[in-house]
Amino acid sequence: MSVKKSVIIVLLAFLPYLTFFGQQIQSIVDLESSLSESSGLLFLNHKLITHNDSQGEAALFELDSLTGQFDRKVTIGNASNIDWEDIAADQDYIYIGDFGNNAGNRSELKIYRISQLDYWSASNDTVFADTIRFNYLSQTDFSSYPNATNFDCEAMTIINDSIYLFSKNWLNQKTYVYVLSKNIGNYSLPIRDSISVQGLITGADFNTYSNRLVLTGNTPFSPFIVEIDWDNTLPLSQLSRNRYSVSVLGSIQVEAISTISENRYYLTAEAFSGNPANLMLMEGRNGSLFVENILFEWATIFPNPVEGNLHLQFRSILPEVKIILSNLLGEVVFQEDYSNTNRIQIGAPAIKGTYILSILSNAGIQKEKIIVE
Repeated sequence: MSVKKSVIIVLLAFLPYLTFFGQQIQSIVDLESSLSESSGLLFLNHKLITHNDSQGEAALFELDSLTGQFDRKVTIGNASNIDWEDIAADQDYIYIGDFGNNAGNRSELKIYRISQLDYWSASNDTVFADTIRFNYLSQTDFSSYPNATNFDCEAMTIINDSIYLFSKNWLNQKTYVYVLSKNIGNYSLPIRDSISVQGLITGADFNTYSNRLVLTGNTPFSPFIVEIDWDNTLPLSQLSRNRYSVSVLGSIQVEAISTISENRYYLTAEAFSGNPANLMLMEGRNGSLFVENILFEWATIFPNPVEGNLHLQFRSILPEVKIILSNLLGEVVFQEDYSNTNRIQIGAPAIKGTYILSILSNAGIQKEKIIVE
């Protein structure tokens, strides 16, 4: 199940209105086959929640971020999954976007709204949703043109009191911005703005820690990330933004992104070109270029579970190595740099629980789950 991928980030040339940088992304784990069409992702109450698209179950799946398997499935009893493409949340509700429209022939698009109170206390893991309905004001032709219209959409996020949608434009490689109310109703949406992204947008999230909007997308050559500094006094097209192009070993199609902290995100890629669906972790580096091969099992870590000291034994002496221990929220509880060593001892955290140990060196990156008893 846990087939890891080497990931390399490359710096592309400058294009108007977009600044390009490198970004570090690490494959964590392959998702199980029942989640091969993972299309939306939400990190909420310390849980990772995803769903499938394209006639999948009308259900949300809570993921184990270390195994890629789901440990809870919540069915939306009065919904259907025509083409679920993204998921978002505010303080009170979870929103599921049933607005995938590859052929451009859907005349009624939906966002299901579920009470969080209902979701977390669901009897028999079944909940019921209200429905927000909408269409695009500028669309008058509903003939089927597969992958050949600008009326597809796969990305949604909540910003303040509104739902923001970002279209997947097959024809002009832009994304149109639509804004609608979070209240139940039937809306006809004008285009609020247009952003040149040089690709197809597939996911969105608003990072409340950094006040940034983050979009995921794909081109025929590689996935990419667009990061926009938010300012609600200006049109989105006028805001400063960076574009990160992601080159990976093997073909993947990034579909969704969810914020963990100021510079950390989870992403999912659906099964594509023979590669299984995958859960990934992106860590910001302030625009620096990082080229890193992700290798595994070149360090021995013991004991695990641990009560006192944790020992790390390397296969050879490393000139430089960084050790980072984080909790499952992504908060760093220990970080230290070492040099010219093949063995390190660190004290286990005082608080019992599960942690992620990251070892970074010129030999690669190794991450392990550590149980503190």
